[in-house]
This record gives sequence, C-alpha cells and structure tokens, in this order.
Amino acid sequence: MITVLIGIVALPWVFSLVHAMFILHPRADGDGKPSVDVYLAVRNEASNILLCLESIRVQTSVARIIVIDDGSEDATQKRLEEIGSREPRLHRLLMRPGDRVGKSGALASAIAQCPPTSEWLLFTDADVAFDPGGIMALQRVAEKCNVGFVTAWLRCRDMSLWSLLFAPQVTLFLLRFLPMFALDAADPRIAAANGQCLLVRADLYRRCGGHAEITDLVEDVALARLIKRVGGRIRLASGRRIGSYRAYGSFMENVRGYGRSLAFGLGPIGALGFAVWQLCSVALFVALTFAAILPFPLALVLLVFLSRGGNSIAFSENPISLLLTPVADAVFAVAAVVGAYERRTGRITWRGRVVSDAKPPLS
Repeated sequence: MITVLIGIVALPWVFSLVHAMFILHPRADGDGKPSVDVYLAVRNEASNILLCLESIRVQTSVARIIVIDDGSEDATQKRLEEIGSREPRLHRLLMRPGDRVGKSGALASAIAQCPPTSEWLLFTDADVAFDPGGIMALQRVAEKCNVGFVTAWLRCRDMSLWSLLFAPQVTLFLLRFLPMFALDAADPRIAAANGQCLLVRADLYRRCGGHAEITDLVEDVALARLIKRVGGRIRLASGRRIGSYRAYGSFMENVRGYGRSLAFGLGPIGALGFAVWQLCSVALFVALTFAAILPFPLALVLLVFLSRGGNSIAFSENPISLLLTPVADAVFAVAAVVGAYERRTGRITWRGRVVSDAKPPLS
C-alpha cells in the first residue's frame, strides 16, 4: 500500500521534470516596429498603475495603450490623467452602464469601445512591470513557433512570506498536472494562460469572439480555450526575463485569489480533489523526510527537491521558497478548499465585489 501511495505522490513530480522541457525561455532584448495594442482593465490601482504604464511606454513595439477603468474609487483616474498628458498612445475609457462586471466584462467593453488596429493584442494587469523589450520578446516567440497565442509567467518582485508560499504554486501546478506535450492537440481542455501577460494575434482574437464570449471569471484560461476551438495554437513561456508582478498582499488575498483560479480552472469538485492530493502529498513527504531509512523514500524526497529546484531556476523564484515546499503545498490546498466553497455558494469576488454571473468553465 505504501508503495502505491509513494507512486501516486511521485508521478506528478516526475511529470514536472519532463514538462519543464516544454517551457520556452525568451529574453527581453531588441526593438520592434509598433504592432501591439495593449489592453488593461483596472479598478482601484492607484498604487500600481504608474509603474505599469511607464514600463509599457518604453516598449517600441507598442502602438496603443487602452486602459479601461471599472469604477475605481481611489486616485486611479488622477494617475491616468498624469500619464495621458505626456503619452499620446494612451486611451482612457470608462465602463458603460449595463456592461458586465469583472475583468472579462471590462475587457469586452474596452474592445467594443476601442477596437484593435494592430496585428497583435497584449492583455496585462496593473501590477505588472515589463522589462525593456519584453513585449517584443513575446512576439518573437509567437513568430518563431508560428502560433497566435503566447502567455508567460512573470517573476514575482515581492519578498513577503505570503509571496514565498503562494507565488511558485501556479507554475508548479502546471508542470505537475498539465500535459505540456499535448498543447497542440485540438482539445480545448488542455490549455493554460496567465492574464498578467497574454499576447494574441488580432485576427485570431476576432475569430474566436474574444472576451465578449467569455462568462468565466478566470478569463485568461477561457480565452486560451476559445483560441483552441477555432484552430489556434498556444505556447507557454517563462517570463523571468520578460517582466515582474506584484503579489497579493495579505494571507486571505492570496487564499481567495488563487482559490478563485483553482475553483474555475478545475471546478469545485476538481479543486477539492486537488486539495486532498496536496494534503496527502504533504503528509507523506513529511513522514518520509523524517523516516527516510529506505532508498526509495529517500529518492522521493530528493525528487521533490530536484523538481522544485528546476522550477525555481526556470521562473526566477526566491531560493527560500524551496525550503517552504511542504508548508506552501498545505496552504495552497487551503486556497483550493476556500475557492471551491466560495464558488459553490456564489461568493466569488473580483476587486471587492461579488461576481454573480460566473458560469462553469468552458469545456
């Protein structure tokens, strides 16, 4: 029985090592002609928006910057006015009466009010700061791989305990459970995306219907699935040399933010199943660590740290997060349970508001 349990725990970590070979590693360098329209939905982002837009302004490949404000109650609009006075490429929009709340609704409204005019669209968040040449690097990946959809996982620029625990978990989840070798398959369920850094070809976006067709709160994965439904191909990349992002602040912000993604990506039952696997994995790992007297259990412990080390290097994580692996897995299981509960009870929120029109994930 113990051998079976060890095998169940070990297999995803083996997948992690194998799948890491399918992750691309673009480097931010070089200039390009203006060929990208950047779309950004914001709500109460006064503390982030200046750094984000200043990092986008220096990108030579950016033709327009479209920012839509979803009812901010802080100084976001004032910050946008400051930047707009010296940046002619910036277009400031407001949500219209009757528009759907949530990020997908805001982006659908932005596209409707200010349709794309460039070859590429980049969707990002206000807590992101791109390295010079970062957006051009994404375009080069798309052109080299002949795909119309590229998404990257950026490096976390925070050093808080919560960022050390939660930030590595998303890429770890993908490497352990997403069949990277099947990304080119037509099945839309085999898809992943990061809404912080998502580049898509404009004609492909129009063909799939874009955010106007998305009712899922986790709009990035939903868009990836729509792209695959119309025959588009996707690629995943490490964004450690593309840009950085600011992590969630408090423990509960992390729990609710990541729990929301798990609940919509896997469904409530899937999120609960994942939480059970995480907790069993942690319990077995800890038990074997303190009782590693046999070669096979010791090999499992080493396998976990080898996989975590590879992930840490690939996505520029803080090495300290390596030592927090069991604790991080446990708190991520808590996030999955909270996300499943809040979705089941209709309490999923975005930027402090309950999103009542959330639907099951696309299949």
